[in-house]
Amino acid sequence: MKKVFVVFIFAFSLLFAQAPIIVSVSPNVGSLGNSYSVSILGAGFVATPTVDFGSGINVTSVTWLTTSLLAVNITVTFSATIGPHDVIVTNPSGLADTLFGGFTVYPETDPPRASLIFPESCGVFVSCEDTAIIVHLEDASGIDDSSIHVRVNGVDYDITSPSLILLGDSVLYFFPSGPTFFSHGDTVHYILLSVADTFGNRALRPIDCTFTVDRRPPVVIGGDPPIGGVCDDLVPVFRIAVFDSLAGVDSTAFVLTIIRHDTDTISFDMSHSSMRWSRDTLDWQAWLASIAFELEETILVCLHAEDKISDRFCGPNVLDTCWEILFRYTPPTDIDLTVDRVYTDQFPMVTAHCIVVNEEDRTVEGLDESNFTVWEDHTGWQRQYPIIVHSLGGSGMVDIVFVVDSTGSMSGMISDVRSGIRAFAESLTYAGISPRLGLVTFGDGFNFPHGYDLTGSISTFRTWVSAVGASGGADWKEESLDAIKAAVDSMHFRPGAAIVIIMVTDAPACTLGDPPGSMCRSDVTPGMVISALLSRRAICFIVSRDVSSFRAVYTNIATSTGGQYFHWTGPGSFNPILSLIAEAIRGGYLVSWTSSHPYGDCQLRPVRIRVECYGLSDVDNNQYIAPCSPTAAIIEPENDKWTSDSLQRIVMSFAELDSADSIEPNSIQFMVNDNLYSVFSPELSYSAPLLTWVPSTPFHNNQRVNVELTRVMDSQGNLPFRGPVRWHFFVDLEPPKVANRSPDSNEIVINHSPMICFDIWDDESGLNKDGLLLA
Repeated sequence: MKKVFVVFIFAFSLLFAQAPIIVSVSPNVGSLGNSYSVSILGAGFVATPTVDFGSGINVTSVTWLTTSLLAVNITVTFSATIGPHDVIVTNPSGLADTLFGGFTVYPETDPPRASLIFPESCGVFVSCEDTAIIVHLEDASGIDDSSIHVRVNGVDYDITSPSLILLGDSVLYFFPSGPTFFSHGDTVHYILLSVADTFGNRALRPIDCTFTVDRRPPVVIGGDPPIGGVCDDLVPVFRIAVFDSLAGVDSTAFVLTIIRHDTDTISFDMSHSSMRWSRDTLDWQAWLASIAFELEETILVCLHAEDKISDRFCGPNVLDTCWEILFRYTPPTDIDLTVDRVYTDQFPMVTAHCIVVNEEDRTVEGLDESNFTVWEDHTGWQRQYPIIVHSLGGSGMVDIVFVVDSTGSMSGMISDVRSGIRAFAESLTYAGISPRLGLVTFGDGFNFPHGYDLTGSISTFRTWVSAVGASGGADWKEESLDAIKAAVDSMHFRPGAAIVIIMVTDAPACTLGDPPGSMCRSDVTPGMVISALLSRRAICFIVSRDVSSFRAVYTNIATSTGGQYFHWTGPGSFNPILSLIAEAIRGGYLVSWTSSHPYGDCQLRPVRIRVECYGLSDVDNNQYIAPCSPTAAIIEPENDKWTSDSLQRIVMSFAELDSADSIEPNSIQFMVNDNLYSVFSPELSYSAPLLTWVPSTPFHNNQRVNVELTRVMDSQGNLPFRGPVRWHFFVDLEPPKVANRSPDSNEIVINHSPMICFDIWDDESGLNKDGLLLA
């Protein structure tokens, strides 16, 4: 009975199941290789039916919308049969309907696409020796190779020509006839006249362009100094004329390499400040590269140059060439000697800055000790020897450090200071100067905001300066002198470069010895700063508000080093410094000797120097003032003596040759038994001409006291070289000792003339026999 019931239900569902009915398909046409969204309209559609469009048409999705509407996505592949296709909709029940010829497939209508592979574009220069023209063809239906027609320089070619080759139905090669392909200088006109796919869709003149063949690199057509010639300038400018007749010279690709006799090899590309391209000439400036050559030196100059060809297949044509340059000086017809400045900071060694120029006002190079003679006047001219001569080279190199007050009081002028410094830096390269620039800031202390290295990039330095602000520094004095000395001692200067310090402030300077309440923590005096500057041959310029209370200190520091003090008037205050720097770095020679009268006597000493070279000679005079060195004398206690005072004071006298008042008290350092004292210590005091030290705790018996005057300077920063600076004394706090008395104490003697005996001695300083008194 159950089996009969199941069969009845199945038969009933088949009797009453609904069959779909297709009324229309939209769109009802499509072409090969395309995808379509198709709507099928009808009735009896049950979610979700299947749809079939026949072989070669892929149904990617079917969406049941209503019983009368389906949304179908299809892709017509290239394997689909051209012509009508039946569309079949089948409900889940298996009932189906067919719309015969409901969708028709047509061939594609797009013509082939063509693009250049080589050359990469039209109107370019190419350098490949085996230049072929390569075109990429693309069509999904395939290329009809018989349809390909090409015209090159007026000559037509088809696929039957050996010059045309189609590879893989997509890459078309054209090879010129003959073994040499195209020649240098050829302009090639290439036209793809036509190409069609297998359905006959034709592209007409999809490519029509020209290109030029350039197989030759740039050439050097001249130079100064002449290629392979002689140069008499040890800091030269090389001017190299480079030409390319077709593609032109790529001015960004130059690399100049200098190979020196000592195997040093240095290369410069166009990012370096020494390299500059103007029209058809490459300039390389030795002073901007910090290079000075030597007389009779032969160098190898190598140039790498490229043309403007930029294709990625063969690249540009490249020139790599080298030539020799010999540096040989043309003898002058006249010479002029100037003894510019005499330095005494290392007295008794004296150094004179001598400038020797020829008739064209150019520095005479290559001089040494054999060319100079030096005399000093000590109640008569005395020749000084030996002498040491160091050439400054005239390289134009200068390392400039700006030491800038960044405290709050500068807020009114810091913007103008930044503008002035930036403008000054920009003008350096136009003044024939090879600069490196550094920055130190100060207030109540000093900072190296960008480290100890200087930069040769003007744009980098402009960025450094733009970041300088003004804040802090509530007190009046600032540590400007400490900052100057720190810059001289710590910055990494180039060997052979002139050193220039430019300090900018609106406040007086803290100095060593300022009272504690002044909020100053300076470790230097003006004399110490001058000594530090002179020891590095540094020139100091100071730009400040013109306040009489500190103008004299700043002026003395600047003028003592060959610089100047300038009153701040605005951003233009830095302008006069530029010409002074240019004059100061002309080069020349440092001539040094040890004075034959090596004592500081405060006397004016005339100096005469003669130079002889190339059969010519000249003489110039200058002078210097010998230092005034302090003399130290012991007052008490004397060296290697004994004292019985447990609070023995130590007294010294300083007798200056001109005035004891010129001793710099803040410079005094005094050591007693390895303990260091200054005039700020309660134990030590100085009242000209006496230095007095009083112990704060008593000495003990039999103590050796070591004393050392470790430092004292006069106001000019001169150290002592006469008088004792190290000695000692001893302390004896015990009286002599007595023993072995005879007769003994309280002994009764019967001899009316007894002999009285006893032992007496002293373990420390010894017994003074003249001081014995017997009663």
